[in-house]
Amino acid sequence: MMDRFSDLYVVALVAAFGLVHFASILRGDLAQATWVAVAVALIAPLLLMVRGPADLFGWVLRRLTDRWHESYRNVLRSMRSLVWKGLTLAIPLTAAAFAINYVQGWLIARAIGVDLSYLDVASLLSATSLLGLMPISIAGVGVRELFLALVFPALGLPAAQGVAFGLLIFVCINLSTVLVGFVAWQIAPPPVGASEPDASF
Repeated sequence: MMDRFSDLYVVALVAAFGLVHFASILRGDLAQATWVAVAVALIAPLLLMVRGPADLFGWVLRRLTDRWHESYRNVLRSMRSLVWKGLTLAIPLTAAAFAINYVQGWLIARAIGVDLSYLDVASLLSATSLLGLMPISIAGVGVRELFLALVFPALGLPAAQGVAFGLLIFVCINLSTVLVGFVAWQIAPPPVGASEPDASF
């Protein structure tokens, strides 16, 4: 949970910087949607830390089932105990990981002849990461490409290059990780479910 929170906060902060960085070209509904995504990413995790909203959700769970309510209380207790200890380590590591991702994105842009600076790439990819969290696509496919197709012309680049850049980001950064995980799962799958009793006994 702390790792997920770190992801959200780092991406949201970089996306906010990107919105300021592209303030002269990123306007209208697209800018508003991105600012809303930034605000939701910053505020939503806090709802589990602030006692009022968290307790209200717990009250709803208690009305539905005692078992889920008790599990929810245990999760909240664990998360609150890790806020400072967990985030102080997770956020720098997460920021470093995203910095490497943005280097990958910059290299992909250079490989297809798109003249973007590292700050441009970081701003674009952080915004697409946030917009990709919207539950309207799988791993942001389509949302990422639409955003880049709308932004690239404002940067003086063809919309088709924005779509190509988004698809290459998905293949080189996201899909390659999935393939490595698939191979690792085949070699050493994690234990799932309860083990079957030995019939010989």
